[in-house]
Amino acid sequence: VRECHYDYCVNELLPELVKLRDEGMIGHIAITEGSRSDPTHAMLTRAIADDLWDVVMLAFNAFNQSARDTLLPSAIKHDVGVDVMCENLRGRFKV
Repeated sequence: VRECHYDYCVNELLPELVKLRDEGMIGHIAITEGSRSDPTHAMLTRAIADDLWDVVMLAFNAFNQSARDTLLPSAIKHDVGVDVMCENLRGRFKV
């Protein structure tokens, strides 16, 4: 989710997802970032602070470990599950 679309997700999509969770149709509600469009994790920083999401999926790999200091402590504090997305780096580096 791009940061510019976050409010739409919260206002339009999240209420429906909460209904499905409350009905037992889904177990957890998650949101994911775009690693290339949001390398500073601005959207997930906001999402964790909003305390609306059960799980976040964040970019974390050998080249982008900034989540270690920014997002992971906040996720622990807010009891938010973390799913790590490791981007396929094939073809990005030529040897």
